[in-house]
Amino acid sequence: MPNRVDVAKIDLQLDIVQGTHIHLCAGEPSDYADVLTRQLATQTIVGAQNKAAGDTSGRKLTTPQQVDVPISAGGDADHCAHTDGSGDLKRVHALASTLTLVAGPGATVTINQHEHEIGATS
Repeated sequence: MPNRVDVAKIDLQLDIVQGTHIHLCAGEPSDYADVLTRQLATQTIVGAQNKAAGDTSGRKLTTPQQVDVPISAGGDADHCAHTDGSGDLKRVHALASTLTLVAGPGATVTINQHEHEIGATS
């Protein structure tokens, strides 16, 4: 008999890593405090994060594109962190390419739509 995890259980796992705030960071943060020292741009996530069937298997959580995210410090962002905004680091992913951010009055950046997928068991 094949192994299987019910879709509802996978969605519960995705709920655990669904953040309310998004942060572009210089380097990979290890915890929430580290996010605060590494963040170059941050905001509350705008738009719905949706769960759906995974591209390969299992389920995925899609975070919509974030536009006009305020840049608070200049530097090279190479990781994106999702947090609850008050102490819990939910998940981190490496960016496909490094973004060089320049801080200044009204400086913003766009963070592309991205997904977190949990594959089905086999």
